[in-house]
Amino acid sequence: MLRLRNYVGLGMLLLVGLFVYYLFIKTYDYQITFNARTAPGTVYYAISDWEEALGKRGLANVIDSKGVHFSHLDQNLKIGDSIINLKWKLEGLNDSVTKITARIKDLENSVITRLENIVKKPPLEQILISKMSDFKKGLDAHLNRFKVDVAGEDTIPGKFYAYVEIKSSLAQKARNMIANNGGILGWLREHGFKILGKPTLEVTHWNVEKDSITFNYMFPVNELDSLPEHGRIRFKNYPSRKAIKAIYHGNYRISDRAWFALNDYAKRHNLEVEMTPVEFFYDNPMMGGDELEWKAEVYMPIKTNVSLK
Repeated sequence: MLRLRNYVGLGMLLLVGLFVYYLFIKTYDYQITFNARTAPGTVYYAISDWEEALGKRGLANVIDSKGVHFSHLDQNLKIGDSIINLKWKLEGLNDSVTKITARIKDLENSVITRLENIVKKPPLEQILISKMSDFKKGLDAHLNRFKVDVAGEDTIPGKFYAYVEIKSSLAQKARNMIANNGGILGWLREHGFKILGKPTLEVTHWNVEKDSITFNYMFPVNELDSLPEHGRIRFKNYPSRKAIKAIYHGNYRISDRAWFALNDYAKRHNLEVEMTPVEFFYDNPMMGGDELEWKAEVYMPIKTNVSLK
């Protein structure tokens, strides 16, 4: 009898402890977890785009948002009368799958929310589940628009280039290339240059936090004995370099999804890389067609002090 009372007492103590933990110590109200067949960086930017879309559609007001290099994102959203904190964790499970965990907390009514959870499903939970479901559908639709295959270690070919330097956001990268395309090609042909390969993009600076890049939009050309001068067009030799390579198919506007895949591959295989990707474009977007047939070779240079000959 005494042993039974001890078990009952221990059980009650455990229940009280769990109740206190659930109401006052646990750091979130809900947790939603699912997987996506892509790199963490792609999910990171998809969350940012979703956040912006919520604001534009009047479904939520973004109060604050900050992230950490494709692995974590911390958001405060105002939904109705509630201020909701979303803590995202993005974990690459392998070279093609990311585990997405979203921990959700009502910052103003957390204890009340948790009490409601015990007896019923509160309206806020239904709203959040609906919004998360919309996010997952949007992410799945986005992933169907492109394909990335990481080929492993390779070499960026060395060439002589004419180029212009451009500063841009990731989203405006392709638009800025198109805006400069005609002017560069016209001037090069006018001055006797031959185009000897595919249009190329070389990122020279990538600020992940500010979503900004500086890149060279380049065309491989023949070297003339005397190089004409132009206010923006410059010339340089790009040396061969060790790199990891990916084959990208899709609209070039989002070819940076291959950057994320290469970055994740490098981390997984303990390769130290420079965040200065290089892209070679095989198709002309102005010709239209099925975007999934458009091809680009994308490289992420491996850090090394030696250039290949």
